Amino acid sequence: MPIIVNQISSPLNATEQEVISTALKKLGSVSKHAIDCEIHKSSLDARKRNDIHFVHSVFVTLDSADLEKKLCEKNTSLTYVERSVYKPVISTEKAELSLQVLDQQECSQGLPLPSRDIDRLF
Repeated sequence: MPIIVNQISSPLNATEQEVISTALKKLGSVSKHAIDCEIHKSSLDARKRNDIHFVHSVFVTLDSADLEKKLCEKNTSLTYVERSVYKPVISTEKAELSLQVLDQQECSQGLPLPSRDIDRLF
């Protein structure tokens, strides 16, 4: 089970490896037990005009589930989670329906129907 290391700030030009390295530094000496790391979420913090940066959450899997649980109990910026195997299915059905509605609106207004290629949208 992975843990999520939250509140990893980085400049706009930081690489993925730099972000993961910062997350491992936040774990301290336990980082040597990491077996897998990946960025979970990235958000742009633009609340201050002079300080625009990214804030990331990073999945880190350690070699011991007990160690992960122990770390999360001590540190509030860490979250113990179960990794989801759910992969979203992205459908083109809504896009096709939207194009049909647009075509009907244009047709009712007497406008010529434009040629649309649904594959170009995705």
